[in-house]
Amino acid sequence: MSSNAKSVRDRTPKCSIVLSNVLAVVFRPTSTAVQHHCEHAKQGDDVENNRSKPVHQISGLELFDQFKEANRSTMLTRLSESLDDIRLKGWIFPFTLLIKGPHEDVEVIKEAWRRHFLRSPDNFIIRDIGKFSFIARKLSSIF
Repeated sequence: MSSNAKSVRDRTPKCSIVLSNVLAVVFRPTSTAVQHHCEHAKQGDDVENNRSKPVHQISGLELFDQFKEANRSTMLTRLSESLDDIRLKGWIFPFTLLIKGPHEDVEVIKEAWRRHFLRSPDNFIIRDIGKFSFIARKLSSIF
């Protein structure tokens, strides 16, 4: 290996290795979900007795499980298989999931999003999907 090749490799950011094959899925709650929670609060209903949590109290793991469940009944066998192989690696409050899996499975999920086959969990809409570095730049420009 030449010294030039080694110096290029040493300059590769270490975070790029950790974030390889990490896909960010950005959700937003539907207006009906927010409105439904507000109506219960105004009526004095005990929201805790309701089976579904208010959307602002849902955890990343619960959202991830709902996302996988919403897409499990799809007719696309490859998408179902890919969803079995992906894992939740983290989440950004309030509604951004960081999922990781084999490169092929990440690409299947991205392609399903591009072709409008990917389903959102109840009370949510998928706002954007992309590689984590791309989404992080978009999120930082919003805030």
